Amino acid sequence: MPTSEVETRIYSPAVSGQYLDKGLRPRLWRVGRRLKTRSLAAYCIWKSAFRSFLGHIRIQSTTAIPYTSFGPVYRRTPHGCLVPEKRTQVRSSCTSTLEATYPWLDQVDRKLFLMGFDAGEQWGRDSSDTGE
Repeated sequence: MPTSEVETRIYSPAVSGQYLDKGLRPRLWRVGRRLKTRSLAAYCIWKSAFRSFLGHIRIQSTTAIPYTSFGPVYRRTPHGCLVPEKRTQVRSSCTSTLEATYPWLDQVDRKLFLMGFDAGEQWGRDSSDTGE
């Protein structure tokens, strides 16, 4: 038997699709599906990051001086003494911890973090009032 006939018999069923139907086609479909899902996820991530970037630039391009207010440094006791404000110290130390973990944070990220901090305080006060 000439070698060209052997090669033809070996490779022609795969070309015609006989072997693709048995197991290769479903595997190729799954691989294609995974690639499509991953590319869609990557697209969503990049779109979100770009929108966030534009928002950061818009906020930081204002003429106001960028700063983060943690609150008053001291508070006055009923006796008239000045004592360090515990809430401000906690907010400042938590923000420092966040900046140490994520050194690329900017003013917008700090403000968002402190907004979450305020929301948590508010929720704590509201839930203690209702007895939850």
